[in-house]
Amino acid sequence: MIYPFIPDLIALATLIAILIFFRRGRSGGQVDIWLIGLSFIFIEALAHAYYESHGTWHRTLHVVQLDAYAIAGVVFTWSSGKELYSRSARRLYLILNAIPLLTLLTLYGLSIHTPTIYYYTAATGLVLGVITSLWIRRSPALICAHLAIWISVAIFIAFHQWRAAAYWTLASLYLVAAIAFQQTEAVRFPYSSLDFTNFDGAPSDADRRSVGKVTILAGFLMWALCFLVHPFITHYPLWMDVASNTWDLQKFVISIGMVLVMLEEEVTANKYLALHDELTGLPNRRLFEDRLTHDIERSRRLRTRIGLLVIDIDSFKRVNDSLGHHAGDQMLRGFAQNLRDSVRTSDTLARLGGDEFVILVTDLADDFAVTRVLETISLALAKPILVAGNSIPLNASLGVAIYPDDAEDAIHLFELADRRMYESKDQTRPPAQPSLITPQTT
Repeated sequence: MIYPFIPDLIALATLIAILIFFRRGRSGGQVDIWLIGLSFIFIEALAHAYYESHGTWHRTLHVVQLDAYAIAGVVFTWSSGKELYSRSARRLYLILNAIPLLTLLTLYGLSIHTPTIYYYTAATGLVLGVITSLWIRRSPALICAHLAIWISVAIFIAFHQWRAAAYWTLASLYLVAAIAFQQTEAVRFPYSSLDFTNFDGAPSDADRRSVGKVTILAGFLMWALCFLVHPFITHYPLWMDVASNTWDLQKFVISIGMVLVMLEEEVTANKYLALHDELTGLPNRRLFEDRLTHDIERSRRLRTRIGLLVIDIDSFKRVNDSLGHHAGDQMLRGFAQNLRDSVRTSDTLARLGGDEFVILVTDLADDFAVTRVLETISLALAKPILVAGNSIPLNASLGVAIYPDDAEDAIHLFELADRRMYESKDQTRPPAQPSLITPQTT
């Protein structure tokens, strides 16, 4: 073993352990794929630590190094890119195109220098690349990329540039991984109880700009450049040490980038959960109160009206007690979705806690607009919810207050709507009928 490589192995193992630590509490997914890729990079580093150019196992270790790099590159590419096609199709595409790549690298690692075998391998890679690009991906750009890669390999082989042919394919692979990763809109690591990418108020594209993502992208580009210049820099001993140190650097750049991405995801999730309900993804009381104050100030300037609707599910306790908390959570999520479908994007739907929801409707021009909103919400309240395989009808109480007709500040407006909601609970008629919730002028 080459002992100077031990610190690098320890450092890389430590970074992988940190990623595994951050993975706890998550449901896996993309982070697991990244850990698989980094594990193959660790295998390469371990083989490199034992590799000696004239040692007993030097050819086997050389094959392990090259193939580990290739498999890691395929895994990194698999985990990146836009979801324009299914995961199974992407996996099949990468597996089929990895076969000739691994064959070429294995031939070179074993020091087999028979041009005919390389030509057959390059031809197979070209044919597979074109067919899979047409059949699975339907991408003319990928067809051109496969043609450029494998025709270049054939040219290198024609000039007996075995090393250049092998490392050209690795450089191309990691460049593809960089391009795919750059196209990824956001790196997502799903949480065990929350996936907020589809929630109202989820992080915008500006919020998703990531130092960690830039770091990972830089690591891929560094790797591609190292593979590209490696066959030629061996002729310049003065630059070999610089190249060797740079070669080891990108492993840590990418690993650190992954740690940064996961930390950024953690911070983003915490910021989001501070203002949103974890179960439904709706704004919570804190965010709702902030929006209510803001909308009242805006309405005061523009001389418009605001409707505040307070809603309480009458049958929630019965379902929660009889069918369990899981069924109760299903009911709350289904009820929230029904309400979300009935409000405009400019309005605010929030869950204040338990089975209490509020809707803040802005820019109400006249009484007709108020009536229309109430009718829409009443239809949403009447929709049954699918709970534990059963369709359960809902009873909900609704109270309404209008700014500035009923109150001119947030506190009194909410108190009035809340009081009217509780008054509707005591009435024998269905509380969600518009006749019971017509605003009263105080």
